[in-house]
Formats: sequence, C-alpha cells, structure tokens
Amino acid sequence: FYASAVRNNITVLVKKLLPLVVSLELEGKFEPNERTAYNKILESISGVTSESSVIDDTVIPVTLKDEIKIIFQSKTWESVWANRATVNATDAHMLFIDELDVITAPDYV
Repeated sequence: FYASAVRNNITVLVKKLLPLVVSLELEGKFEPNERTAYNKILESISGVTSESSVIDDTVIPVTLKDEIKIIFQSKTWESVWANRATVNATDAHMLFIDELDVITAPDYV
C-alpha cells in the first residue's frame, strides 16, 4: 500500500506542475530530448496514447521514470520548480524525485 501511495503522490506532483510549463510560456524552451520526455508524460497523463488503456496513476512513475528524471533535471524545469508554491507543491516533494530509482524498483514497499 505504501508504494502505491508514494507513486501516486509523484503522479499528483507532476500533474500539478505540468500546467506551469504553459502558463510560464516555457514550452519552446526545452531541449529536444526534454521536449520528447515532456510530451510523453503529457500524453500518458492525459490518456491520449497509442495504447488502448489509460495508465494508472501508480504506474506512471514506474513507466515514465526516465522521462520524469529528464524534465526535473532540465534548466527549463527550474522555472517551473521555482513557481511550485502556486500549485501547492513544496520543496519536500523533491524527495520523491530524488529517490525515483528506489521508489520505482519492483521491491519497493
């Protein structure tokens, strides 16, 4: 149960932060690999994918771990993170991202 709750919290965090990319007018500032990662996350979260089913919120951090890491390490994302308080995300949420490899491991409880 704990693993599911933590993974869900990561998804909620990403869902809260993604709209800031648009509101801060940062969409065109991503490097190509960051833009690809951003688009993949957007498609998965919105349910607009080539797959027939929507990805469960607890699975998103596992299936999109690399993409989440790419955007959180982006210079462009620094502006999003600097505005995190506007969507009720706190500095403590970064612990989830810093521990993403551990949290997405199959044996994480």
